[in-house]
Amino acid sequence: MNLRTKILFVVIAFYTMVGGAKARHVGVQRGEIKSIVYQNPIKVEPIRDPQILLVNGTYYMTGTSKIDAGINDEGPGVKLFSSKNLTEWTFEKILIKPDGWYRTRIWAPEIHKINGKFYLTLNAFAGNPVTQGVCLAVADKIDGDYNVLTPDKPLCEGNDAHLFQNTDGKVYLFTSDNGGIPVHDCIVTRQISLNPLKIIQDKKIAITPGTKNDWDGSPAENVAIEGPYVIKLKGVYYLFYSSWGRGYEVGYATAKNINGPWKKFIGNPVYGAQNKAVTKTTGKAYTQSADVPFTEVGHCGLFQNTDGQWWISCHAINNGSTPQLAIDPVSFDNKGNVRIKLTWTKQEVSLKH
Repeated sequence: MNLRTKILFVVIAFYTMVGGAKARHVGVQRGEIKSIVYQNPIKVEPIRDPQILLVNGTYYMTGTSKIDAGINDEGPGVKLFSSKNLTEWTFEKILIKPDGWYRTRIWAPEIHKINGKFYLTLNAFAGNPVTQGVCLAVADKIDGDYNVLTPDKPLCEGNDAHLFQNTDGKVYLFTSDNGGIPVHDCIVTRQISLNPLKIIQDKKIAITPGTKNDWDGSPAENVAIEGPYVIKLKGVYYLFYSSWGRGYEVGYATAKNINGPWKKFIGNPVYGAQNKAVTKTTGKAYTQSADVPFTEVGHCGLFQNTDGQWWISCHAINNGSTPQLAIDPVSFDNKGNVRIKLTWTKQEVSLKH
């Protein structure tokens, strides 16, 4: 090979390498979501108590579908939705249909991945003296098929069932106690086994409503607490919950041990919206800014996006409108305090990956 041929070969090889690298780079970028652009409320279909879970790059959501269900109302069951960007949601399928004792008032379903399987909790009317009872199902994939583990009777009484697996592998069930009708007296926790399904440690009170002057109290005013959701971050457990004392709002309590004691954050509530008519009924001060368009934002779930950022999901209502999905990023300051800003204008959150 003469010198001229060698030079030509090197030039061709160089441009082939650069072109190939460029093509691979473009291929990596094509279809990537570099930011999350959203505006609350996000219209899917009427939904309460939305819970979102990221699985293999896809967001999945479930929640209460029969939004006005009374104790004798039979709804469609537990619906599953999917999304790639948190704003465009597609109905996938019904995971659990009404059946047996869990036929009416199916409420606040959640899905959690534990030990490689997907566990679905739902709450349904179970008759007196138990009003709402906890139903549990399991599947190998998030979209099922789900096997109901409690076909004959509820696992226990309670509403708003939430599963949390501790870092030591133990599993806990948090619920709104006293069945949910008409008042949730407190948030309770039980240690349970999933395989075989059984209660290991009976219910223990985690938090109770506040006093008459608090945003989340008191039962004497028909104001109490519900919708527990737990995460653990840097050795601290965060128990999020909601109350309708001024509309519908979210607060949280923290603990160094999953069994407590739990301490409510002094700056509660950290998210949500107020309703002037409700505050007149409960005698609480109405402090909401006039530009907030919502009268209720609550019953939260916490989830992480593709780069690990924490988000909150709630349902949002404006003066009797049908409830829709609301999401916003969650941050933690240098003291571990939760910071969330309720938004209703167009937002863009950049992704790191």
